[in-house]
This record gives sequence, C-alpha cells and structure tokens, in this order.
Amino acid sequence: MAEQTKERLLWVLRVLRDTDREHLMNTAAIMEQLRIKGIDAERKAVQRDIAALKEAGYPILHEKGASGGYRMEPLLEDWEIKVLSDAVLSAGFLTEADREGLNKKLYGFGSRGGRHLLRGVRPVPSNVRVQSSTIRENIEALLAAIRGRRMILFDYEYIGPDKCKHPKFPEGVRPVSPYTLIWRQDRYYLIGNYGVKDMLSYYRVDRMRNIREIGAAAVPMKDYLGDNEEEKLAQFIAQNLDNRNGEQVWITLTADADRMDTLLDAFGPDIHTHQTPTGQIECTVRVNDGIGLYDWLLKNGDKIRVTAPQSVRDKLAERIGRIINNYNQKEGELK
Repeated sequence: MAEQTKERLLWVLRVLRDTDREHLMNTAAIMEQLRIKGIDAERKAVQRDIAALKEAGYPILHEKGASGGYRMEPLLEDWEIKVLSDAVLSAGFLTEADREGLNKKLYGFGSRGGRHLLRGVRPVPSNVRVQSSTIRENIEALLAAIRGRRMILFDYEYIGPDKCKHPKFPEGVRPVSPYTLIWRQDRYYLIGNYGVKDMLSYYRVDRMRNIREIGAAAVPMKDYLGDNEEEKLAQFIAQNLDNRNGEQVWITLTADADRMDTLLDAFGPDIHTHQTPTGQIECTVRVNDGIGLYDWLLKNGDKIRVTAPQSVRDKLAERIGRIINNYNQKEGELK
C-alpha cells in the first residue's frame, strides 16, 4: 500500500508539472490521467496528495470557478529558460548531443505552453562542431577538486601549425591548486596557482587532459595573494581574460553621432558626453592602457578616434603602421 501511495503521489506531481495558466486540471481530470497510467485513485486521495505536495514546497495553485482547477507554477519562467537555452546553444565548446541534452532538461522546468513556444524560437546553434565530450568530463573533475580543495595534475595541449595537438609542457605540469572556473569568450578557464607566491595562472579547460587529484590539500588563495584575495582575483581575470590590462589613463574620444550605443556598451551608462559644434560626440573616460583598449579602438577606428593623450595616439598609430606594413610585404615575406 505504501508503495502504491508513493507511486500515485509521483504521478500526481508529473501530471501537475504539465499544467500552466492556460491548461488547468481539476481533480477529475487528474484522476483520469492517473487511470491512463493504470492507477485508480479516489478524489480524496488525489486531494491529499496535492496538499502533501504543497506542504513540501511545490508551487501548486488552485483557481476556483467553472473552468478552474489546479496548476503548478513553472520552476523557471519562459524568459529565464530562453536566456539559458540560448547560452547553451551558443556554447561552441559543447558537442551537439550535449547541447540538445541540456536544452531538453531546461525545457522540463517550464510549462507545457512554454515548451511549445520555446522550441519554435530557437536560435541557430553555434557553427563550431565539437566531436569530443572531454569538456564535460573536465568540468566535472575540476568542480570535484575545487569542492574538495585538492591539488591536481593534468596534461596540457596546444594546436600546432600542423593542426595536431602537442604537449604544452613536455616536462609536465607542476601541481596546481584550483580555485574557480570562468567562462570568457566561449571558453572555460581554470584559475589556479602552481606554487608561485602572489601569482595566479589560467588554463583553457578544453586543452586539459587526464585531470587527476594528487591527494594533497590545495593551498588557499589567501595564502598566495594575502588580504583582499577576491579583489585581486577580479583584477587578474580583467587583465588576463578580459584584456583590460595596463595602467589606468584618461582618454578623450570623438565619435560619430550614431556611436552613442557603442560608447555606452564599452564604458557604461554613467560616462559624461557632449556634442561638438560639428554634431559629433565627445567624451573623456578612464581606461586601462593595454591590448584590450587598442583592439577596441581598431575595431571602431572608422567611427571613433582618440584625441588625447598623445601617448595613446602614438601607440595606436604604431600598431596601425605594423598592420599596414604586413599588407605591404610581398608574398612569402610576412613574419
């Protein structure tokens, strides 16, 4: 009898998971769905099951009236599933099977109407085709090591000119204390330390192989970085993974009138701007004088230019000169 009660309770839960605002189910409809599954249940038994599920924390609502009934609030709203689904489908480091499997699970958290809607508005997935599911296994292994605070060893690879994988450190990687995983520019990175004080290191997770714990306890990040380790971690990520390295400087930019969105996306909504007599936009912002700045300036060079300081203008001009020189070289001379 107890087993039958548990089975009925689980089926009541499954039936309610398929309801939403447009698809309510009264007690009779739930009983009919149970009969289809081969379970005979009385009205009072079903109502007791619903009360038990509500007491356990399931968001079950009862709407009264002739067309009323029970429905369960979805664990995730449609917009939440949409955002997560798009992120999964755009993750080029996942195999197609992994992407489809994750999305199937995500849709299970939504309502019946939501699942139908979301399947019709799926974006085109990443055109990068990954054949191996190593990234999934690596993330599992790294999360276990981080949770257990254990040091790890692993092999690390890079792709050579021959498009083949080669060991990055033939002599072997030193033991690493793993701290966190970061997703940047469609890649996952492990942030850790290999024993050098005041230093962190990062590794692309898709290039790691044969990850194994060595039994020794990981050295706490604070022991390497001292106080304010979270702030120093954020600085390391900004400088090494977000290309926001270099000393901070004030620069003045002049942009075409249609570039306001570009400026706000890059520097935030609080920057001060004004229009010049020619109708252009001018602003002065504080930035890191590093490679990320010059990459951004080159990308927007036809619409935005630096007017000050001269040191930034000179560095940008030097980089443009090197690019022009590359294209002026004859075939075979490019280095």
